[in-house]
Amino acid sequence: MNPKYTLSYHILLLLTLLTACNMESDVDVPASKPKLVVSGFISPETDTAFVKVLRSKPLYTVTHYNNYDYTVVTDAEVKINSDGQQVVLNFLPVQQRYYTTELAVIPGRQYFLEITTPSGERVSSNCRVPDQLPPDITNIALETNPFYQEKSIRFTLPDRIGSGDYYRVSAGYVFEPTYEWPAWFNSIGFQSGQEFVSDVQKDGTEFLYKTYGFGSFDNPPINIYVSLTDDHYFKYHQSVNSFQDDNPFAEPTPVYSNIEGGLGVFAALRTVVTSVDVNKFNQ
Repeated sequence: MNPKYTLSYHILLLLTLLTACNMESDVDVPASKPKLVVSGFISPETDTAFVKVLRSKPLYTVTHYNNYDYTVVTDAEVKINSDGQQVVLNFLPVQQRYYTTELAVIPGRQYFLEITTPSGERVSSNCRVPDQLPPDITNIALETNPFYQEKSIRFTLPDRIGSGDYYRVSAGYVFEPTYEWPAWFNSIGFQSGQEFVSDVQKDGTEFLYKTYGFGSFDNPPINIYVSLTDDHYFKYHQSVNSFQDDNPFAEPTPVYSNIEGGLGVFAALRTVVTSVDVNKFNQ
């Protein structure tokens, strides 16, 4: 075929495809109703359970990644029950979420969440609390980089024998809570090692971690948190971390949800905290 005609054919084909795409864009899509969006986590290691209830935005609402203007639902009835125990959570206006200090979170027990609103909305979920604490970290060591005047912490997380474990690992400074605000955690992150990791096909593995550098002088203690989580907690946070709102080349990533009739997550975890006083650390 003559190259000139081949080029003309390709241009005609491209114009046809573009026209077809433009025609498809005129199809009406029915509007979606907002849903209740739930975020709730329970643990035997904390004395307060919190549940946040929001209302989603309709489909195709233009939203920027740093726009958190979602409606907080303040008039819901939020209940958690397990093994004959039922607790109704109270709304805390300052923190814009529901809470209770009366829920006994027992390792190995199943918990059921139910949320209703005066307008007739209802969502539910359930989760099971891990029956064991995560393993203690080992081989804690402090590294000093005199060139950058900074330190970093190395440690090992040994996986328990038996597959099916999900972990969350974080390190940073903790600022004490007040009545107005919950405790504030300032993460320093890891230059090696993942925040969320599972032992699927890695049973008995030792996971190695090293924090990013931090100042060399007069550091407050650094807390290293290791949580053994249920699969709901792990899958939800993995999917949220994989979501890239403004990257046009990213694959669409559905956010995991275990909320029946709505969106979000209700999950459980067990946590061990190791405090490292880097000013007194014996190298």
